[in-house]
Amino acid sequence: MTFRLQTVFAFVALLTGVGPDQAQERASDISEPAATLEAEVKLAVRMAKLKPDDHLASRFGQIAVGQKDEFNRIHKATTKDERVDRLARYLSAKAAAKGDVTGTLYVGPSDLGDFHWAYLERDITYSPTRFVDSSATLKVLRLKSIEVPGIRYEFGATGLAIESGQAFVLPRVAGQEYGKVTATFEGAGVHALWTGSTSATTVTVAAPTTSQGGEIHVNSSPPGAEVYFNGRRWHRLTNTKSVHDPGTYEVVIRLAGHREWRTKQAVAAGQSWTIDARLEREK
Repeated sequence: MTFRLQTVFAFVALLTGVGPDQAQERASDISEPAATLEAEVKLAVRMAKLKPDDHLASRFGQIAVGQKDEFNRIHKATTKDERVDRLARYLSAKAAAKGDVTGTLYVGPSDLGDFHWAYLERDITYSPTRFVDSSATLKVLRLKSIEVPGIRYEFGATGLAIESGQAFVLPRVAGQEYGKVTATFEGAGVHALWTGSTSATTVTVAAPTTSQGGEIHVNSSPPGAEVYFNGRRWHRLTNTKSVHDPGTYEVVIRLAGHREWRTKQAVAAGQSWTIDARLEREK
């Protein structure tokens, strides 16, 4: 069957707990015919100058089923050329993030845990990064959401498990300056957040060491900056770690000669939040 639809139906059945027939019905909810989607993926792979993979289109189809509302919306709002060009841009950024120096660039199905079909709604550029577990204890986490100024992408069950050291890309609307981005991860009872710049070279998270409060790691480049939690100055300079009662915290980072950096986030008990602030010099 074209596009390996049996694989897609099996994925939907596993995702939703329904039988194969119901899974096929849900897969048919996506507006784009399977053969057309497969052709667009192949064109994007060629445009990105990547090594072909027969299973790549199938994985994109699985994500389309899991994100059917977004998938159907972008296919009504965009042209084929726009979709192929934007998909190729994502694939090129992912290959760059992988740092393949063998001469044969390759992106496979297991590399798509950070892909969202809504990326193709607008002109997105991507920063190639690496996902890093600084505590060396998390092993793998699943991407739950990415939030950039004014836009939040929910991955639900479509985000694959991401291992420490795996290639990762951060989206940025073309034409906008590099801004703040927050990524949310979950796995094995662990809830981890990361907030940094869309130009970051790594996305670093850490396993929380307590279940009683929210753990906030504040890093800055350059280090040695003052940290304020909801207006109260922390007694240590960056890079630093602190534990707080569950709640919403505005974190402000200040360093002489640099622009103030601030962000705000709700933190739950047993959750870690890593902040990587790039402090810009005042002009």
